[in-house]
Amino acid sequence: MGGPGLAQTLLAYELIDELNLIEFPLVLGAGKRLFGSGTVPTGFEILSAQTTTKGVVIRTLRPAGRPVLGTAPPPE
Repeated sequence: MGGPGLAQTLLAYELIDELNLIEFPLVLGAGKRLFGSGTVPTGFEILSAQTTTKGVVIRTLRPAGRPVLGTAPPPE
């Protein structure tokens, strides 16, 4: 358990083995970004993902080093 500040610090020092994210499908004000400015770019491998009947997304991610950047095709 932890918040955005703790997650960003642990990622910066490569101290995270797995990251469990639970995302709820609603917006309540501005909030705080989990991966805001100053976060070290990190690629993730998805270990598991599921969506509940209410639309809650539960994912387990493992850091996979620096992200590989590319370009996306333009929308059709």
